[in-house]
Amino acid sequence: MEIARHGFDDVQLMEGERIDSSITLALGGEKDESPEVLLLTDSRVIHLNGTGKRRTAVFASVDDISTVEIFSERAGLGVYVWSGLSFIVALLLWRVIDNPIGSVASGIIVALMGVYLIADHLMSAGTSVATFKTSSSQFKVELKGEGDSYENVYFFINRLFRMKQSGSKGAQDPGKFAPR
Repeated sequence: MEIARHGFDDVQLMEGERIDSSITLALGGEKDESPEVLLLTDSRVIHLNGTGKRRTAVFASVDDISTVEIFSERAGLGVYVWSGLSFIVALLLWRVIDNPIGSVASGIIVALMGVYLIADHLMSAGTSVATFKTSSSQFKVELKGEGDSYENVYFFINRLFRMKQSGSKGAQDPGKFAPR
């Protein structure tokens, strides 16, 4: 089946359903990394992530998706909490250790770790995320691997909305009406 080449042998498509576009988000080649793919079929958007019992799967109808938002998401404010704790620990080490050189050195080392955390947070670009929204829910997809190329992501989204548009033209055509 088409979906098996993405690393998901046990997932089946509906009868007559075919994959139109796909974005491989993670290949699953590394020990800690599991396969992840975003698929666009002729009727659904499917996000598959993980293997075995750690598998997550999200299915959304193409017709139900109203918006797709792409943005860069930064880590939360936890980095500032940990940095603040490192400064407190550095102060405590400086005051508690009896050795004059050891107390200053240990305090400086721990304080520098806090400075590093803040600098790394401020200099990182963040993670690119695509959010697919329906009327009643939403799901986020972290764009990595092939997804880092915005050209692939925009192509995927354009295909999604072209499919939506072509599927709903009959309902919006004033020349056609449904008898009651």
